[in-house]
Amino acid sequence: MTDADRRTFLIRTTSVLSGLTALRFVPGGLALGQDVSQPVALRALGHAVLPSELGPEGRDRVVAQFQTWLREFPGDVELSPGWGSAVIRHGPPDPGPRWTAQLEDLQEAARREFQTSFTTLSRAQQLSLVRSELSGIEVRGVGSPAEARHVALGLLAFFYRTPEATNLCYRAEIHPEACRPLGTAGEKPAPIGRI
Repeated sequence: MTDADRRTFLIRTTSVLSGLTALRFVPGGLALGQDVSQPVALRALGHAVLPSELGPEGRDRVVAQFQTWLREFPGDVELSPGWGSAVIRHGPPDPGPRWTAQLEDLQEAARREFQTSFTTLSRAQQLSLVRSELSGIEVRGVGSPAEARHVALGLLAFFYRTPEATNLCYRAEIHPEACRPLGTAGEKPAPIGRI
């Protein structure tokens, strides 16, 4: 193979790979089998399970951040084995396909029970369906979002790991991932109203 042939091969391969990568990050949804986006259903789920103190705009913002996180989730990556260990471990697989199926299950349960879409139900009806879906799942605290066994739990775990959730919980501007000036270290964090 000549140098010109190698260059042509590399240019074409790079073009194809970059095209496939671009497909994975389609705005408003996931491609390549990761279609958990179902933006309307996921948004409705967010409005049902996320704290009402966030308000509609806040819940929409959290759902959008969750979709971005999920879109960029690497899935089943090889983890560092740690010092002196030869054991190769992997991170959790991409939860997107499983969560998409669960959103579809919620839609189907809404049609079966209420003869309408999950997205058109009242919050109380949506919560009733979500509780029913979660009834067989053992939950031990808020863990990693990627390891959540249901999309509702994944969304909640994602939110409760954010600085915004900490601030909301304590109703104070704690901002746990930001550094406060040393001069204010002894002061009580300022209270917040509705986020």
